[in-house]
Amino acid sequence: GELKLVDYDCMCVPALVGRRNLEVGVEPYQHPGRNDSTLLSLDLDRFSALVIYAGLRALAADPRLWRKYVEQPGHDKLLFRSDDFRNPAASALYADLMQSPDKEVCDLTGRLFSMAGEPINRVPPLGQLTDSFIKIERLLTQEQWKEAVAALNRRGRFQDAPARLQPLICRAYEYVCREQAWEAYCKVPVRTSEDSDRQLVDAWNEKLFVGYEPAERQRLRVAEARKRVMLLDRLIYLIQQTAKSITLSGERNIVDAASKLPQGYQYGVQARVEKARRRVSAAGRLEQRLGDSSSEAAIVAAWRTVVEAKCETFVNSAWRPRIELAERRSPILKALYDIPADLPREKRDQRLLEAWREDLLFGCREADRWRAEHEAALARKDVLGRLESAIRSGDDAAMLQLAAEPCLADYPLPGAWRKAVEKAERKVVRRPRSDSSWKWKNWNPFAWRSSKPTDAEYSDERQ
Repeated sequence: GELKLVDYDCMCVPALVGRRNLEVGVEPYQHPGRNDSTLLSLDLDRFSALVIYAGLRALAADPRLWRKYVEQPGHDKLLFRSDDFRNPAASALYADLMQSPDKEVCDLTGRLFSMAGEPINRVPPLGQLTDSFIKIERLLTQEQWKEAVAALNRRGRFQDAPARLQPLICRAYEYVCREQAWEAYCKVPVRTSEDSDRQLVDAWNEKLFVGYEPAERQRLRVAEARKRVMLLDRLIYLIQQTAKSITLSGERNIVDAASKLPQGYQYGVQARVEKARRRVSAAGRLEQRLGDSSSEAAIVAAWRTVVEAKCETFVNSAWRPRIELAERRSPILKALYDIPADLPREKRDQRLLEAWREDLLFGCREADRWRAEHEAALARKDVLGRLESAIRSGDDAAMLQLAAEPCLADYPLPGAWRKAVEKAERKVVRRPRSDSSWKWKNWNPFAWRSSKPTDAEYSDERQ
């Protein structure tokens, strides 16, 4: 969006410095001292730039100069003629420019005509001439700090500024720098995140902001952000320490440091902290489950969480046998839990005996809820086995004795077995009481039944 005027025919670039000048240029734009023997240099056109700039500024300040000096027969240049530089005292243009309403035009004219008589290499850059200290001093005294700094920057240097201006120049730069720093600070987004905190700390300029009321109101905010940044740096250091070896204590340190950050705070190493938190939690849960031992499945689940978190090395080697035992017990206990409570006794016994592993369940507190039932099922299995043998051998006394075992109370015997026992009962009932072989004075021949027989049933049995 800027207009650039470029004249190529006598341009000099670094690679051409020191070579012969092939193009002298057009008077009066060139320095009077420039000729065919002038060597190319990067400052060769400084005088030409000053001639053009001074002419434009003069015309802008007093447009009447155009008609008076430019719109003349045979003249196709901007204001100046070579005669003006040869004899300034006789130049009407020189006199008019020194009376210009723009004081800077007066200053530029004086510098321009003065440099026309000096060596070409002593002409300073245009920036130093256009932003004269006359203009800069006016800006400084009016406390137009931004404009003054812009002019000083265009000038490129101000070490040659008068001593009276030095304090004002410092104030101007301090003001502008503070304004720029404060603008940058205000652009920092207000978010609860590491990125925002680091930007905030970097944007704070204590030297410029001290005593500046808008900034002083932000001091507490910056202090809190600085604390979080320091905590984050500590957290990053702790994570770097775990690069070679991950330990439970190292992961706990990471979790403890991260716990001091605000809830919902967003930061770069958040994923790594979450991993440490899962590891610490998994190790702690496993230790708790091992100490409790109330659920073998809970121990197995806790161990699998440790494996998923890839922190098996945290687990004490002395715990491994207990974990392996829980892994072997867990499917057995699951089978026990899966036995329906309303399952018929004979089927429940079968399921219980099939699932039970005494070598693994010995000392298992969780299995105690089925232990008495399992022992009863074992007793029934033994009695039923002997009862079956007695039935096959026709041992009536053994049949009746076994059928009366407490463990068979309310237990449904197979139909053939029940008939064999009933037959043995009838034989015993018919046997005389004086028989010296009677051995079961207190024996109840109907103990295997679900209920005592009625009087009619008893009479039938006796008959």
